[in-house]
Amino acid sequence: MSRLLLYNFLNAAQIGSGLLFQVILARKFGATAPTDGYFLAATVLTAISGIGSLLSEMFLQHYHDLKVGSHDDALRFYAATVSLSVIAGVILSIGGFFLREQIVTLFAFGIDPPVKAAAAQFLAIIIWGLPFTGLSKINSAFLNAELLLGMPYLATNFGNIVSILGILLLGSRIGVMAVAASSLASMIVIAVLQQMYVQLRIGKGVGFQLWHPRIPQLIRSSFTVQIGHQIYMLKDAVVTNALAFLPPGSISLFNYGYRISTLVFSIANSPALLMFASRSARSVAERSFESVTKNIRMFLLQNVKNYFFLCLVVAMALPQLLPHVLGQKFSSADLTRMYFLFLAILPYHVILAFELPFVQTTLAFKSCSTVVRIAVLFLFLYIAFLLALGPHFGIYGVAAALSAAQVFNTGAYIRCVTNQLKQVRL
Repeated sequence: MSRLLLYNFLNAAQIGSGLLFQVILARKFGATAPTDGYFLAATVLTAISGIGSLLSEMFLQHYHDLKVGSHDDALRFYAATVSLSVIAGVILSIGGFFLREQIVTLFAFGIDPPVKAAAAQFLAIIIWGLPFTGLSKINSAFLNAELLLGMPYLATNFGNIVSILGILLLGSRIGVMAVAASSLASMIVIAVLQQMYVQLRIGKGVGFQLWHPRIPQLIRSSFTVQIGHQIYMLKDAVVTNALAFLPPGSISLFNYGYRISTLVFSIANSPALLMFASRSARSVAERSFESVTKNIRMFLLQNVKNYFFLCLVVAMALPQLLPHVLGQKFSSADLTRMYFLFLAILPYHVILAFELPFVQTTLAFKSCSTVVRIAVLFLFLYIAFLLALGPHFGIYGVAAALSAAQVFNTGAYIRCVTNQLKQVRL
């Protein structure tokens, strides 16, 4: 429990610095075409980075399988995974740089030309962070497997500070492009700090590895899960395209509301969920299935309850905080709209908090094809709900459709885990 409290504190510090970055960004640049371009480019980068960090998807589960037999073999597996992830990131960076305009168009068909141009300009810079994000994700997965969660939070905190300093020092000279430059610098700082820490923990005995016999299995399972996650993340492209047909600034306002909700979600759930994922994977590797059920029950009773309470506190405090924090760049109407968008998005994250332990348990059992099937169902349901609610509720319909589709997603994962546990106990 004391370790979890420490990780919660470090996570809160990370979230605080991330929130400060969002506040400074909003106060400095408001909700304009350039900021819409930044958020669009960030969405694109998130989707592409998922491809570059493919091997991190199922690294935790395979690492625990190998560690049961030999810790040294598991470390060699880690080293090979790092090498392949960095190489993939370099290849994707080069391809993404030359195809940036086409990629931006793919994510937002109806976007205004100024926003599209700004997004392509942003992407030309931040795309070079892909090798570093790939390295960071593998290292985070490795440290998570070893239950060493402190450094990923500290490194991200330093990265957020770099992003903040970039806006403060360069914003007046190069405008919103300071966000792109500082974001790239942040990705580099996070990757370097994590790698230095990992080397201190494991020493130099592993050395450079380009291959491991377990890699083919990791690629197959990670590729399947990544397909599922990419299908699920297509919701961001659907959201962006829907918002592109609304008045200018809608993308920014929606993203500000979404990010506030995401920050609240991360504060309450991130450390506990990471520890749950590692323990669940270890329990399945050791075939201790009673521990799997116990871990799910404890997570739901403790973390989801705390998350409900935090949501209530933030929902009551936010109307008083927003005018003081963002009042200089946003009208009272925009702030009210941002607050109601936060409330509209909040149910999506509440449902997601209930779902995630079942997702991690599904991954622990390596039921990878299940992730794809559920993601396809989610995407079709989300588009259907969006078409039904969007014309009547506008930007709020975009948020409501997310929550409605997520209910079905959660039910599917609960059913999957229930059936899986029944089978292993027969």
